[in-house]
Amino acid sequence: METVGQGHLAFKDVHFSYPSRPHIPVLRGLDLEVNPGQYVALVGPSGCGKSTAVALVERFYDPLAGSVLVNGIPVSDYNLSDLRKNLGFVSQEPTYSP
Repeated sequence: METVGQGHLAFKDVHFSYPSRPHIPVLRGLDLEVNPGQYVALVGPSGCGKSTAVALVERFYDPLAGSVLVNGIPVSDYNLSDLRKNLGFVSQEPTYSP
């Protein structure tokens, strides 16, 4: 198993549909590269695939086609616990703390 470390994230021609709705494509050929130290915001209307892309990085799902890579290595080659420990995301839902 690979160690995650700090690195490069890439989506290469990623296609995905949820198992409960296999005939409704969510991602159709997503290509995205994020370099170490770079910040990325996924912005768009509800249902455009923002949360789905994050779920694929976290391996809650695997793509139907294409690859999700960290440091050029498929996320499926990483230890799941180590992978998730080394990821940080800002949720799209605001929280309120009085």
